[in-house]
Amino acid sequence: MQNVKLLDNEAEAELVEMLSKEVSDIEPIILRCLETIAMYYVHGLNKAGGLEMPSEEELQRAQLVTEYFSGGAKPELMV
Repeated sequence: MQNVKLLDNEAEAELVEMLSKEVSDIEPIILRCLETIAMYYVHGLNKAGGLEMPSEEELQRAQLVTEYFSGGAKPELMV
């Protein structure tokens, strides 16, 4: 992203002030939206039986696959 520099310092200061106010005005709305989305997400997780933690075997398999995609050897589970 490129910074824009206005030749008129007063106009630039006014623009920065206006944009800052715009951001300040919409910030509470965005936060409320995110809180609502999070509430529905958590509700969906709870309705589906809660958050499951992967078993040790699943973690090891994920680690092998991650290593493969990082340039390691292809694990047997992918053959």
